[in-house]
Amino acid sequence: GTTFLGDLALDVGPTLDGFCGSFDRIDGSLTVYASGLSSLGALDCLTEITGDVSISSNQELAAVVLPALVRVGGALYVNANGALAVLDLPALTEVGDNLAVDLNPALAGLAMTALARVGGAISIYQNAAFEPVAAGEASLRGLVEVDGNVFIRLNNAMTRVDLAGLTRVGGMLKITGNRVLTELSAPLLAETNGLWLSYNDSLQSFSLPELRSTAGVTLIRPGPTTLDLPRLRTASATIEVFDTATMPTLRMPALEEIAGDLRIHDNPGVTALEFPALRSIEGGLEVVRNPVLPTTEAEALRDSVGTQNIAGGVEISGNAGG
Repeated sequence: GTTFLGDLALDVGPTLDGFCGSFDRIDGSLTVYASGLSSLGALDCLTEITGDVSISSNQELAAVVLPALVRVGGALYVNANGALAVLDLPALTEVGDNLAVDLNPALAGLAMTALARVGGAISIYQNAAFEPVAAGEASLRGLVEVDGNVFIRLNNAMTRVDLAGLTRVGGMLKITGNRVLTELSAPLLAETNGLWLSYNDSLQSFSLPELRSTAGVTLIRPGPTTLDLPRLRTASATIEVFDTATMPTLRMPALEEIAGDLRIHDNPGVTALEFPALRSIEGGLEVVRNPVLPTTEAEALRDSVGTQNIAGGVEISGNAGG
């Protein structure tokens, strides 16, 4: 095959017969919009697309299977395809910009097991039937590095997120509103520019055993009974824990400094605080309205850090016994 030069736009049910007889690469972008196509089988020879790929608003498209595609030089968008049930890109190793799989209500599987690097952000958003496991393998198991954010949000049928190879997220890792998510794993993640975990009501435990630095940490009704961050040493922004009912002990054993605030408030289930290495809070310390957390726990944290090492002041009120 040879290279198709320029952008390829498919709409209103175009014919693709013979494309793979002449080409196996696109030096440009691929757009499949409101096409009337039921599959992209006629493009299954493609090995590389140097620009963006946008597959959106195709109401009859049931499967996107591109078995030979290794690289997308720009962004990859798969959005708002009403009948799309299968997204399988087994050879894809790199997306040069953003990857978004959003608003595909019938999508039941996502297979990108070879994907190692995304040069922008990842969004997996509101795929109502979504289960990110195909043929026994987690969909993003090979992912090593993401330069932007990773947002996995409001996927109401998702039960598992396995990011077994992920070591760095240049932006924020945000997992929120996945109601039946029970397993979340990123055992090699060492660096992220923020961690946000909220409203994953079925999540029982969460561990980032290699995470050493992050910007902020936000936990809002996160779900887990345990949160394991054994090597986290620095947070360059605020840590906030709010509306946590299921996690009795808030524990960050290696955390030494917080460049922002430490805010622990309105948590109906938190009973203990364990921050034995914490020596500096560049913002304030706020421990308020935690009805079963003894005031003595909050005071012990304050005294362990030392008020002279808490630049923004201290507020402790509305906790158990005081």
